[in-house]
Amino acid sequence: MAGTLLSLSLGGTPQVKAHKFDWRQFEGQMINGLMNVGPLVDAYVLPQIAEFEELTGIKVQVEKLTDQQVHQKLDILLSGKDMYERGARLYRSWLSGGP
Repeated sequence: MAGTLLSLSLGGTPQVKAHKFDWRQFEGQMINGLMNVGPLVDAYVLPQIAEFEELTGIKVQVEKLTDQQVHQKLDILLSGKDMYERGARLYRSWLSGGP
């Protein structure tokens, strides 16, 4: 048994290479973001957008709104037919009037 363990440990670990990720595969595309006005967005989110755009080549368009404006806009966007399904599921209870 000890010999088997020793041979297994001496055999080493198989080398696994990570798949090379192409950060610029969507270069030239644009994504839209809807964010609440506030210090956290200003301090943490917005400063990272330029770095993201430089790294990926994706243009980021951010619309900053008050909480009330965000809720009104999301009501409209999430009730549309072109809304990505997974996002709509997150707000299903909100769209139906909440719990």
